Amino acid sequence: MIKGIIFDMDGVLINSEIYYYNALIRLIESDGKKVDREDFKKIVGLSGKDSRDVIAFYYEDDFDHGDFMHRFRSGYMGENIDYKTILFPYVHEALSQLKSKGLKLALASSSSMRTITQAVEQTGIKDYFDFIIGGDLVENPKPDNEIYLKAVSGIGLKNENCIAVEDSFAGIKAAKNAGLYTIAKKDFDFSINQSAADIILEDMNLLNTIIEILLNNDTGLEYASLDYGSKLYLKAHILEKEIKKSNLSEKDLFRLALKDDSRLVGYLERDLKSKEKNGKVFINPLYEDTKAQGELEKSLKIINDFYLV
Repeated sequence: MIKGIIFDMDGVLINSEIYYYNALIRLIESDGKKVDREDFKKIVGLSGKDSRDVIAFYYEDDFDHGDFMHRFRSGYMGENIDYKTILFPYVHEALSQLKSKGLKLALASSSSMRTITQAVEQTGIKDYFDFIIGGDLVENPKPDNEIYLKAVSGIGLKNENCIAVEDSFAGIKAAKNAGLYTIAKKDFDFSINQSAADIILEDMNLLNTIIEILLNNDTGLEYASLDYGSKLYLKAHILEKEIKKSNLSEKDLFRLALKDDSRLVGYLERDLKSKEKNGKVFINPLYEDTKAQGELEKSLKIINDFYLV
């Protein structure tokens, strides 16, 4: 049973990663270095120590990390960055709704506690969290699972009772390494491989609805995103001739699947851009008229009800 949600911060709650990315490049290039922007994307989601190694590469042996960070904070990022302006939409609503369900919430970020404190206080989200831990409080950064294991312990739960909400490759791997069911907030800037996540959502707007679906699932089956090109998507194609009226060629629909280990049980699909009732359920013939079919139909109704409010 789900009792707690553990959030990453940068790229999930706050749209800071693209801000930091561009600011770091401007500073490095102001020092006369040429930055490969595509290669530099690997810095996203890394701890302070690992980020330092990526930056130091451009300076070879002539790198003073203390001086670089002083110049970055004072001239490029600014000590007084207004995090309220880069808080993602629906964050307050999502956190408030999750707390109202009696769930414990934690924040597990690779950022320093200094940065985290500044961000959560400026945005007014600090009081939603029962436990907060930063990358400077662990020995082993993401993708190691240490920060998630400490977050789980910090809210007094077991890993099987917790869900992680992440965005970066390292963060998703850390959460999965800790044995956590993982939801990824879809990345639109860095081409991050998020395929290891169980579910991928485009924004925080639908998070509370998905959590409600997961909380109410009593089938013993597991929900997963049916994303275009994923392994589960390919399995759906194999079943396409058997699942009547499926429309997998439509890439822009949201699809949520039920699976039994590696077997695709069925899925629902909906156009999330529409505010009208829509969507369909497709079921593997082996599971027709079972509890699984009813579960998918119930979940589609929950999503439709959310968009019809």
